[in-house]
Amino acid sequence: MTAPGPSLPQGARTIRLALVAFIVTCALLFVVGSRLKPLRESDPGFPIAERAQAQPDGTFLVTLDVKSRDHWVPFNFAAGRVVPTEQQADILARRSVLRAPKGAKNLGTIELADAQTTDSGWVYDERVDDALKNTSLSDWYDYSQMTHLLHSKKDTFAVRRGDSSGVVFLQMHSYYCEPDGSACLTLRYRLAAPEELGSSTASPEEDE
Repeated sequence: MTAPGPSLPQGARTIRLALVAFIVTCALLFVVGSRLKPLRESDPGFPIAERAQAQPDGTFLVTLDVKSRDHWVPFNFAAGRVVPTEQQADILARRSVLRAPKGAKNLGTIELADAQTTDSGWVYDERVDDALKNTSLSDWYDYSQMTHLLHSKKDTFAVRRGDSSGVVFLQMHSYYCEPDGSACLTLRYRLAAPEELGSSTASPEEDE
């Protein structure tokens, strides 16, 4: 019967186990890291703009300063600019939270050029946890617990104009500033043609 070979000292055995664990951990980190998407790269920063800029595809692009935690930024799509009062606004933004006083709805992952809607199913602003918001506009981003960054889902939303004169198709494009920083909300949108609506736009009271 062959006698067993000499066993490793306890210290050497511990070092070997630690080395194996280190190699396995590095391999796992490499695999996980290779699958992670760099959220900041997919949501580039934009400079704050006072007015919306027309794009070659017929949409408009504007970047709002939504850094204040206390004040809403009122924006009118047809005017293409921030307006003095909430009563003149189609949409209001504060940080990542949005309101649409005349109603909004999520159309899902559809291109702005292909978006259409009917005059039903509108979601109106309501108080949630003692804060006013439009819940249909709340799910426009993913939030990473690892990087603490917002990443736009690029869903398309329909927003009814504040004066009930029509509808806007909207995407939240980015939450980041140029050259750096956050709370610069970039909106990409187009004004809907009358034939893209199922019927004439009703007031919230009529829709309810």
